[in-house]
Amino acid sequence: GSLFYRKRVSMSQKQLSILEAKVDILNMVIDELMESVDVPELNIPHCDVSGSNTPSVIAFKLREYLGIQRGPLERIVNVLERNGVIVIFLDIDNDKFDGVTKFTKKSQPVIFVNANMPNDRKRFTIGHELGHLVMHLRVPFDDVEDQEKEKQANEFSAEFNLPFVECKRSLFNIRYGDLGNLKMYWKMSKAAILHRAREIGSLSDNSYKYYMMTLSKTGQRKEEIEKEFEKKAFNLEYEYKHKMHKLEKENTRLHKIIKTFEETVKKFIKWICNKFELPSEDEIVRNFEKETGNSLNAEKQFAKKERVKEFEKEL
Repeated sequence: GSLFYRKRVSMSQKQLSILEAKVDILNMVIDELMESVDVPELNIPHCDVSGSNTPSVIAFKLREYLGIQRGPLERIVNVLERNGVIVIFLDIDNDKFDGVTKFTKKSQPVIFVNANMPNDRKRFTIGHELGHLVMHLRVPFDDVEDQEKEKQANEFSAEFNLPFVECKRSLFNIRYGDLGNLKMYWKMSKAAILHRAREIGSLSDNSYKYYMMTLSKTGQRKEEIEKEFEKKAFNLEYEYKHKMHKLEKENTRLHKIIKTFEETVKKFIKWICNKFELPSEDEIVRNFEKETGNSLNAEKQFAKKERVKEFEKEL
C-alpha cells in the first residue's frame, strides 16, 4: 500500500528501507494476531477533498461522526482503536521520523508513530496520519502531489486537534503568558497553539514571530518545559489502557465460557429427559433447585453466595 511519511524528505534511503522492513514485519504479525483477537471493523469513512469540502471541513465532520465532544480531544488512540484503526508506537531513535500509515495484507489499517517524540507531537502526528487515511489512502489513483497531500493532512490534524470554533474563543487575544495553561488544556505544543492562533486570526503575524522567537531563546522550540511530565503521563495512560484492554478481553472470554456452559447444561438436561422419558426439563430444574438450594443460573447462584457471605460477616 501507499506510504506517507512525516518528514520523509529528510530521511535517507537507508533509514527509510530499515523503517519499511520493520513496518512490514509488524504488519505480518498483526495479521497473524487478528486470527485470535477481535478488532472492530473500520468505521472511518473516506472523504475526497474538493471545493468547499476542505481538509478542515472533513476533520470537523469526522469529529461529529465519531461522536467526539467539543474541546480538547481526549484519548485519541482509544477513539481510533474503537473505530477499527490500530495504533502502534515504534521505539525509533530518529527524530526525522514522526509517523506512517499502512494497510496490512488483510486490509487492516495501522498507524505507526515514533514513541520517542513528545506527547503533543504524537497527537498531531496521529491526527496527520488519520488525515491520510480519510482523504488519501483509499484512492486507487489521483494526480495530487505528495507535498499537497502533506499540507492537507496537516490542515486536517490542526482542525481535528484544535477545532476552529472552540479555538476562536479559547485563543482570543492570546498572550505569551497564556501558553502554559493553553498547552495543558489542549494537550498540544506551544508552537502548534501559536500557529493555530495565527491561522484563525487570533494572533497577528508580528506577535506570532515575536512569540516564536521567545520560545527559541528559552530553548522551548525543540524541548518544551512540560515535555518530561507529559511523557510520563502519556506512558502511564498507555500502560493503563493496555491493562484495561487485557482485562476486558479476559472478562469477555469468561462470559462466553459461562454462557457456553449454561447452554451445554440445558442441552444435557433435555437429553436426559428424552433418553429416560423423564418429566419436562423445567420440572427437573425446579426440583433440583428446590432440593439442593442451588441455581443453574450462574449469575443467580453467584449473587446468592455473595449474600450468604455478607450475612456470615454480620454474624
